[in-house]
Amino acid sequence: MKQISKYLLPMLAVIFLHGCSKEAGFGGNSAITGSLRLKVYNADFSELLDDVDLADTYVYLSTTTGYGYLDRVNTSFNGSFEFNNLNPGDYIIYTYSSDTTLSSIDDIVIQKTVTINSSNESVSCGTLTVATSVTVGNSSISGRIMYQSVSNPNFQYPAPDERVFIMYNDEPTYKTFVRTSYDGYYIFDRLPIGKYRIYAYSADIDNISPYASIPVLDSLVIEHNGTDTTLSDIVIYN
Repeated sequence: MKQISKYLLPMLAVIFLHGCSKEAGFGGNSAITGSLRLKVYNADFSELLDDVDLADTYVYLSTTTGYGYLDRVNTSFNGSFEFNNLNPGDYIIYTYSSDTTLSSIDDIVIQKTVTINSSNESVSCGTLTVATSVTVGNSSISGRIMYQSVSNPNFQYPAPDERVFIMYNDEPTYKTFVRTSYDGYYIFDRLPIGKYRIYAYSADIDNISPYASIPVLDSLVIEHNGTDTTLSDIVIYN
């Protein structure tokens, strides 16, 4: 799936609702929340390979009577997002997805229409589900996630049930993620030849990130089919 910034909402995405339109926009005390989900398919979308929360991906906010977007936010580590300081009114929440019908080589719009009826209201738009495809191979990447003790720099211990993400070639967002086992180990299999980046999120003990977490990465290139690679430990703070 190509993560491409688009500044004009397609004409078909503009939905006119019945009745008088409300004064949608910023300046109020209401919010719209939701989440983003990713379905990962094989190259021709005939086989579903994975179904995961989609982090680090733009979701856009627009009104039903205007063009372009009012705001955009990145989804959090668990795929959730939130738009704040909104007036009552009608809004479109949208993002972009690969076309599973293969009718278009360009991304398509996935959207939901949301109405805020009163001030100080939080409205959920539910889950937007997008799709992407991957080439399936027979290689694997494995490794271990370790926690670093804040009080003792010489002490590390396995990180169970942590999310580990994988990015393929030059894609701007991850393809899928796995969780570590009780002893901190993870594995990605059925991988094709290509470049990969593996990362997990660490608590930001230096207070650099506004999200209180930062990615810790490792990278490698799979040059031959049937390659099984074990990476060095990725060390994070919890």
